[in-house]
Amino acid sequence: MINGIESIAYKNGYNVIITQSRESLEREQMILDYLTSRSIDGLIISISSETSDFTGLKQLHEKRLPIVFFDRVVEEINTHKVITDNLQGVYQATQHLIQNKFKRIGIIASNPNLAITRERLAGYLQALADKKMTVDKSLIRYCSHGGSDVEEVETAVKELLKLKKKPDALVLLADKITTETFSILKREKIQIPKDMGVIGFNNSKYTSLFDPALSVIRQPAFEMGEKAATLLLKLIESKRAVTDFQLESLAPEIIIRESSQNSR
Repeated sequence: MINGIESIAYKNGYNVIITQSRESLEREQMILDYLTSRSIDGLIISISSETSDFTGLKQLHEKRLPIVFFDRVVEEINTHKVITDNLQGVYQATQHLIQNKFKRIGIIASNPNLAITRERLAGYLQALADKKMTVDKSLIRYCSHGGSDVEEVETAVKELLKLKKKPDALVLLADKITTETFSILKREKIQIPKDMGVIGFNNSKYTSLFDPALSVIRQPAFEMGEKAATLLLKLIESKRAVTDFQLESLAPEIIIRESSQNSR
């Protein structure tokens, strides 16, 4: 995503300052204070998993700092936003597991406060509803820090494994949750996909090298970065106040590999 942003920015004579909140609200606020004190021309931001108070961002928006949200967006701030079609991606992934005869499909999601978590969960619920499968809330777990806290992921996985009726497949709704869960299942001697099918969000080119190769929902990250940067430059360079904003929703790619193919 950063590569996509930089490709547009540098082509148009802009420098890019890259910062990471590492899912911390406090760090995000410190970064925003630092960047705005340096008189930046505009901001492209994906909010941290801890962020639920958008007062600071609203104040920057009201001061007419050009802002574009990507991936994790703030719904109540009216500006350009670039997202993946999260609902459709998880819907297709869940449907794939159902078609492969998995019966009890669990979910490990990120912070429930995030719009992307709600959208992805909606895709899972819709896929079950369309197949008239009952929703078992015991199969849904959340990781408030989006997978950055390994212990949090381990707790979620082990809670699912301790259920009397364990899941026979998992849909993992964030990149770090996906890789951490895969590692934990291997450590717990869970045979994938014989004991449990797995599909999750991940953009790493190395997921094909996992054993077994990991099925993934892949975001069009480079294109998202390009689109976000293009929209930000339009805001920065507009001679009039912009009031017509776009929500760009890009289609994800479902890559099916061995980890989600039912071998029973």
